[in-house]
Amino acid sequence: MSQDMNGHSTVEIDGETRNLPILLDSGRVSVYSSAQKIFVSTDFGFSVNYGGSWTVNIIVPANYSGVTCGLCGNFNGQRNDDFMTPSGALVHSADQFGASWKVEDELPCNDGCGNNCPLCQDQTSARSLCDIIRSSEGPFSFCHVYVDPQAYFDDCVFDVCLSGNRNDVLCRSIQTYASACQSNNAVIYPWRESASCVTTCPENSHYELCGTDCGHTCASSIDVSCEHTCSEGCFCDVGLVRSGGLCVPVDQCGCLYDGFYLNVGEQFWNIECSQRCECFAPNDLRCSATSCQPTMVCMIRDGRRDCYEESTTYITTTRSRLPSEQSTLHMTTTRPIHPAVFYPFGPGDTENGRSDDGSSSVIYLLQQFIFFGQSYSQIYVNNNGHLTFDGPFHSWTPYQFPGYGGRDLISPFWTDIDNRGNGVISYRQYTSGSVLTEATQDINQYFPDLSFSATWVFVATWDRVAYFPLSGTETSFQVVLISDGHYTFILMNYGTIAPIQYVQAGYDTINSRYHFSIPGSFSSYITNLTYSSNVNVPGRWAFRTDHGSRGCQFNGIPVQLGDSFWSGATCQERCTCTSSGLQCSHEPCSYSQACRPAAFQYSCQNIQRQTCTISGDPHYYTFDNQVFHFQGTCTYVLSEACGNGLPYYRIEGKNEHRGSTHVSWTRMVRVFVYDEVIELVKGHYYDAKVNGSFAAMPFTLRNGSIQVYQSGFSLAISTDFGLLVTYDAYSYVSISVPYNYFNATCGLCGNF
Repeated sequence: MSQDMNGHSTVEIDGETRNLPILLDSGRVSVYSSAQKIFVSTDFGFSVNYGGSWTVNIIVPANYSGVTCGLCGNFNGQRNDDFMTPSGALVHSADQFGASWKVEDELPCNDGCGNNCPLCQDQTSARSLCDIIRSSEGPFSFCHVYVDPQAYFDDCVFDVCLSGNRNDVLCRSIQTYASACQSNNAVIYPWRESASCVTTCPENSHYELCGTDCGHTCASSIDVSCEHTCSEGCFCDVGLVRSGGLCVPVDQCGCLYDGFYLNVGEQFWNIECSQRCECFAPNDLRCSATSCQPTMVCMIRDGRRDCYEESTTYITTTRSRLPSEQSTLHMTTTRPIHPAVFYPFGPGDTENGRSDDGSSSVIYLLQQFIFFGQSYSQIYVNNNGHLTFDGPFHSWTPYQFPGYGGRDLISPFWTDIDNRGNGVISYRQYTSGSVLTEATQDINQYFPDLSFSATWVFVATWDRVAYFPLSGTETSFQVVLISDGHYTFILMNYGTIAPIQYVQAGYDTINSRYHFSIPGSFSSYITNLTYSSNVNVPGRWAFRTDHGSRGCQFNGIPVQLGDSFWSGATCQERCTCTSSGLQCSHEPCSYSQACRPAAFQYSCQNIQRQTCTISGDPHYYTFDNQVFHFQGTCTYVLSEACGNGLPYYRIEGKNEHRGSTHVSWTRMVRVFVYDEVIELVKGHYYDAKVNGSFAAMPFTLRNGSIQVYQSGFSLAISTDFGLLVTYDAYSYVSISVPYNYFNATCGLCGNF
């Protein structure tokens, strides 16, 4: 298990890289992620969770008492004999103890600093920064009875002081204690703002102090095995689910196979390399019999099972016992298959200049090329992985097809490419010779009913180019335009693809009357282009482009086969162009979405919100992130809609003393909306008061315009215009309003 600084998780099972979640051995072992952690749990009570580079938690059932060994000790209830070595000897030095349990592998390492460890002389600043962990009035005060903060405070001071008071070290240290608290089901309150540890979440996700990914992934049948542990982190926006490392709509989910989850466009070999499978659409997994070529072997390399050529390498090494002697180690290494799908390129080609976001000059075609009814006599090869006809195109940020724009675009691999350091971008036209023969054979194989004979071929190649900025990575792809003067075709060929996420592969036309997006676009599995295909030739995609497939009409506007849209300004009806015509059904937006104009008609779009929180005794964090403390015990207006033209709401909070008369806590939250009055009351975890009477949750009001339900440890009220109010039935309140309430709120939460 590994995790990078952005929270992207990687898991290898028996050497192969896999997506999460996973079920093994008929469900006896489950591997899943939630927020910033990866979990491994078993049916006998053993579990491990890993928080990236900072924390590992290992939990064993009580019947393992006295029968464990290693750095975590022997679990016999006695602290003084934990430093036991594998030989059974009891040592007193932590350095000796740690070194005795070292695992022999090929990774370079050392056994620590011994007696020469650095010391921090002035801990004043570090102690002040770390005091949030043990403060009796801080966000972790309710956790102190469950998890003793002293050890975590001491570790924080040591690490922060030695780092020179680095903020990232401080945040990791505090996060470690927060994680320990939540693992013990202790309530904690927002801490990142006051500690200057604000976190940024990836696209289509948001931060939560207490959330879970369980039940919110594409692999719903596997999710049942994960524990719904409350933890802080980045979670998918409402209406989206986790697919690998991305948050996507349910209709973009992938496939399940033997306990493993696969993204759409992802391919894999079975264990003997006798079958290759691909996930084409949600739960649409297709496998075909195939095998490695005679000169290749089936093996796992860098986490991927594939067919590799075998080569022999001799490496000279030095024995550790006899430094003066050398030995020769005979070992087998592997190299990837060189792509066989590329058309000839290199000598004789015209090369683009080494320029970030550059382009070729105008290229006059030796024969007109018909692109979905439009004839072109010129073309441009743009460095960022696309061809255009009307002029150079310097955009390095791809948009998803269909884009409903004003440009015809051929995009074999549209992303931010930088050829200033390495790689060559070149092109060439052919009107005779072996290249035309090769093109004729290919097109007749893929489109056998046309009796095609190529008279013109244009080849553009990106050979071992890097991503911006001067990354040194190597990615190779090619686009081939083929014509006989009447029929036209495009081949997109792919060699080695370096990992990157934001790529659009396919084509688009003016107003997107015709378009195609190759599976894997805008996902981390774009590297599968090397193996994917629509013509059963790994690494090649072929398209006929002189005319498009029959589509549908909506109000006189053409709609491509397979496209979907919402037909009206209220997004009550979703329409899809099928082979039987336009099919529409009632499918309104979810409560976390709003109906907005789209490139074509309308779409349900996730609502962007700003949040105000009230916590503790009590601390107010306004919509504009102003922090203040107010101890009144009356009923106060927390937030109210004060602008014209927006749905009206009013939220009140009632405070009370608890023990001390110097502080107060929130005991009730009252929401006025759509002529309804809803109260969330302290200690009522399963019901809410509606117009004076308690009602069990969940329930809806006003034909579904208001929804009242439980969310994790909190009660929630959401509305169809994007208001979201939560209360933990003790003291923590959050109020989230959509961005169209900017400058239109008032109350203790501020004017946004």
